[in-house]
Amino acid sequence: MNKVKWQRLLLITLAVFVSTQLSFGMEANGTQDEEAIIRSVLQDLARASKERDIETVLKLTRDLRWPNPKDQRESMEQMDDRLVRFEATNLVKIDNGLYKATVTHQSLKMDEEVTVEMPVWRENGAWKVIVGQDLEANPVSDRNTIKSSSYYKYLFSGNYQY
Repeated sequence: MNKVKWQRLLLITLAVFVSTQLSFGMEANGTQDEEAIIRSVLQDLARASKERDIETVLKLTRDLRWPNPKDQRESMEQMDDRLVRFEATNLVKIDNGLYKATVTHQSLKMDEEVTVEMPVWRENGAWKVIVGQDLEANPVSDRNTIKSSSYYKYLFSGNYQY
């Protein structure tokens, strides 16, 4: 009888161990899939920005300066600058639905390339790159601060007032 209890305990322990390993593996795989999707979004954004494909840029971004998509569109249509370089060099998961992308970019009007941290946030199932950081007005410590998913949800929900 004692041997049966010992075997049962060993089987339960083994089952718990295996299920734990499987769940960690599935979470890691899910993160890798998310990262691949986000890298694809960043590449699509770079291509659309270089080609001045405003519709695609609007689909892939939310802008801190203009949380209202209509205002963002009007601003982009008036913009006369063009992106020449945009490369994601690092991607870190902050929380569910939010990543931090380290991006090096340069436009025609910039003297040199700049590296910034940009939030990539999942909104209604689609990944959006949050743009619009004022690189000259904000100190370096402020411009690279990534908020939380709930902050971006609140900001872009239409409830946020300046």
